[in-house]
Amino acid sequence: VIGNTCTSNSNFGLNVVNGEIVYVAGCVIVFYDPHQDKQTRFLTSPSNKAFSSISISDNGKFLAAGEVRKK
Repeated sequence: VIGNTCTSNSNFGLNVVNGEIVYVAGCVIVFYDPHQDKQTRFLTSPSNKAFSSISISDNGKFLAAGEVRKK
């Protein structure tokens, strides 16, 4: 994935356990490992709607994501 669609801090997360950076790129959530300097995983929206926010739990085991709602 090239680029991102982060427009606020709700589109960006940091796993404090392993240092992994998580960010939104449209309907894809990208996991980036700065230690390896590469993207390691991707999650896509099953409905192909853009993600509007993400949050990672303090222990790094859970990721919550919200999609953009059509009006």
